[in-house]
Amino acid sequence: MYKLGVSQTEANAVITGLQDNGSKLLHTDNSWYDVKGGDGFGIKNIIS
Repeated sequence: MYKLGVSQTEANAVITGLQDNGSKLLHTDNSWYDVKGGDGFGIKNIIS
């Protein structure tokens, strides 16, 4: 895991960047979603 980010505007929204496995978003419904493929290093601008 490269980074972990927490939304400042949406309660319980969390995103993580994974090495070679993209970025995963844990949304308010408690489900993980693929939001970006490839290398998940650049998660900063995916959620605010």
